[in-house]
Amino acid sequence: MKKALLVITVATLGISSCNKDPKGGGPGTPGRFAGFETCQIIAPPSQVQLNSYYTKYTNCSGIPIIGNNAVPDDAFMVANETMEFLLQGQNAVRENLIERGEYYILVPPGGTPRDVPEFANAPGTVNSGIYWDQPRCAASNAAGLLCMVEGNPDGHANVFVHEMGHMISISGLQKIESGFLQELTQAFNNAVSTGLWSNTYARTNKEEYFSVCLQTFYEVGFPFVTEINGDGNWNSIVTRSQLQQYDSTIYNLLASRFNPSLNVPGCIQGTNYEPWQDPTINCGSTVTDIDGNVYDVVRAGNTCWMAENLKTTRYRDGSQISSITNDVSWSNANTGSWCNYANNSANGNTYGRLYNWHAVNNSAGLCPEGWHVATQGEWQALMAYANTFGNGTGGALKSTELWANENIGATNETGFSALPSGIRNADGTFEGILHHTSFWSSTPDVGATSFSYGIWENGDFTIEASQDRSRGQACRCVKD
Repeated sequence: MKKALLVITVATLGISSCNKDPKGGGPGTPGRFAGFETCQIIAPPSQVQLNSYYTKYTNCSGIPIIGNNAVPDDAFMVANETMEFLLQGQNAVRENLIERGEYYILVPPGGTPRDVPEFANAPGTVNSGIYWDQPRCAASNAAGLLCMVEGNPDGHANVFVHEMGHMISISGLQKIESGFLQELTQAFNNAVSTGLWSNTYARTNKEEYFSVCLQTFYEVGFPFVTEINGDGNWNSIVTRSQLQQYDSTIYNLLASRFNPSLNVPGCIQGTNYEPWQDPTINCGSTVTDIDGNVYDVVRAGNTCWMAENLKTTRYRDGSQISSITNDVSWSNANTGSWCNYANNSANGNTYGRLYNWHAVNNSAGLCPEGWHVATQGEWQALMAYANTFGNGTGGALKSTELWANENIGATNETGFSALPSGIRNADGTFEGILHHTSFWSSTPDVGATSFSYGIWENGDFTIEASQDRSRGQACRCVKD
């Protein structure tokens, strides 16, 4: 497995001790944080007059990074390293940001910038990140720096790079370079007039154009699981080489000013990262359902998964789930139902049982107490985690046993142990045992479909698709 170390060597970060003439002062004070530099995580110095919400402070680049106790220390380390990476060779920009008293806020995993005092009343939608010239600070979710997809509103995108892009552009380059704003404006207008970045967030305005393209320049903006072609956020231009060919004007603007390395600290480096492990999470080794079936448990990133397919015939409250063997009855069922593959109990014992989505969605609860059927987001996070072990996702999720001989890429490095349980089609017929498995998510899609995740023996991949809710599929539970 490839790993990206989340390590800071303090000696390489420029500032390692405090100045002798601290300034301090409240918001807007020139050089507010000058003299309060430290590469350690400390309580905010009282002289800089930060809101009492903040309990952690570090200032390794001259621009402080702050947060509260819910932000993991690792996130501060990665943020410091990333900030230094982005400011490499830009001393004039750094000095201007220090003089302006700019600072960066890390939002706790699972939160949004509205959770911090500066942006509690910010206008519009503020889900994953924000930068304002006043109060001269930026904020984004710490989860994006630590591969915590389930706690990051923007999936795997490194929003820290995006918001630092705003800070460097608006409060740095535009202030110190007389021709920069004109150059950026011309690049944006040229992109719009030639139809580039259609139906993406980059088209919002020149500032978002700059920061989206900076993420693309460093290959840290795109969703990790799949490329999205024009979804209102990203198009298929997701690498530096693609950016150079697609929009050479903005590429040249960025390449002439920013660190040329692609080795961005933190989570996203293609498949070259190691997810941060929250030490407070205790998965346990097994979990037992209402029928007494005992399942092994495996941890994937910061989520606890069953390592076996569900076998229960009863809901969590003890009520029965309908058992249906007849094809027509299965096809017509509009309430929760289960079956064994080919109506053979041996298959159920080996591969787990197949359920329609009505069982997944039943309020009585299909999973054991404290567990739930995995959501679409949790499945996407699992695929991203599996992708860290190789070039695909299916191989790291598949058991090396019981599949047909081909079983391409199977390593089961995640311990997820996916088995070829087959499916029951919406018309009641069975297919795919030994060759294919499909898992329900608890997330509905449009009409009478819901999201599911398929793995096959003939490839190292996992496919998200919407399936008819009458279909019989395997289920995996995750810990609440």
